[in-house]
Amino acid sequence: MILKNYLVFIGLVYYPLGGWEDFIDSFDTREEAREFIEGEINPSKWGQVAYIGEDPNENWIERYTPNPDKEKGEWDAVKF
Repeated sequence: MILKNYLVFIGLVYYPLGGWEDFIDSFDTREEAREFIEGEINPSKWGQVAYIGEDPNENWIERYTPNPDKEKGEWDAVKF
């Protein structure tokens, strides 16, 4: 499998498998990865997008958490 620049990880809130066990797929763009996660997440799951490309300005991981009080969940990012 050839990995694209944006990795998607999804897991259950209470039972994350950890690391590559939560890996689902990879995408060419950040938008594609985010759209995929938003379509797959329900209140019992979380999702993450990790950038693994070569652009040093793009070193980050985003986490998507469902919000039962809103139609959509919330994104937050960690830059490293």
